[in-house]
Amino acid sequence: MLYIVSTPIGNLSDFSFRAVETLKSVDYILCEDTRHSGVLLRHYEIDKPLVSYHKFSEAKSKHQIINDLKEGQTIALISDAGTPCICDPGQELVALCQQEDLPLTPIPGCCAITAAFASSGFVSNGFCFLGFFPKKGKEQKEKLLQAYYNQVPTIFYETPHRLEKTVEIFEQAFPEREIFLAKEITKKFERFVKATPKKLLEKLQTFPLKGEYLLIVDAQNKLTEDFGMDILEHVAFIEKTFQLETKEAIKSVCLLRGLSKKEVYQKVEDGKQTL
Repeated sequence: MLYIVSTPIGNLSDFSFRAVETLKSVDYILCEDTRHSGVLLRHYEIDKPLVSYHKFSEAKSKHQIINDLKEGQTIALISDAGTPCICDPGQELVALCQQEDLPLTPIPGCCAITAAFASSGFVSNGFCFLGFFPKKGKEQKEKLLQAYYNQVPTIFYETPHRLEKTVEIFEQAFPEREIFLAKEITKKFERFVKATPKKLLEKLQTFPLKGEYLLIVDAQNKLTEDFGMDILEHVAFIEKTFQLETKEAIKSVCLLRGLSKKEVYQKVEDGKQTL
């Protein structure tokens, strides 16, 4: 049996009785960093072997782990913090367990994504999690477009050294939307800020940019969003911001404003004739 065990994201008290009992019962524990996880295990007096399992070793070691599971060993998978397999190692191992029809079960617990969303105050029946905001331009454009279109809030992880740059990019793409920033959830220096990108950039100057962050971009809502520009300006804005051809920008405006292609195309043609 493979146990997928959620661990605290900051406060060691946020660990379930079932999780502790599970870790005490398994043959060994897979973890990203043995030194980091050792702190948690010592706190709860869990004396089990820790086996390093991270993104650089996953491909090499997953087959041995599968063999151990087939031989009847019980194994726990944990990450440094939160729920494994979410922007952390483990997905390939779990997929292989599914392929091999090996039993597995989650031991639910902390997750920074749901904790941040619950604290955001955004009213929505769902959200879209897109992992870490990309470093490269093409990937950034794809994720920005997805966030721009989403009619549910979009959640990103971000690192301290890239935080300001990412918020600056958000200011260009959706200057009027609220952004919710969650810093160091459940830790001593936990902090939440909700503001437009411009205001958020000002807030970032007031505290050290250290620790772990999540950013939540409010949803696009064509029924209530004030785009602050006419249709022609909106097409031009999307062309420039997301580096799209006019045809693709028109499609985007249609989707965002709930208009027909014919209506937007006519506005663009009329605009060309007045130049």
